[in-house]
Amino acid sequence: MLLFELTVWLYCGTTAVFYIASCFMRFCINPSKDSG
Repeated sequence: MLLFELTVWLYCGTTAVFYIASCFMRFCINPSKDSG
């Protein structure tokens, strides 16, 4: 059970980090034209 929990936490954590990084990179590479 511990291994299962660890796997779930690792998967969720990796997905969250990837999602946040993707959004961050998107804003950095292609900033909103509305701003400014």
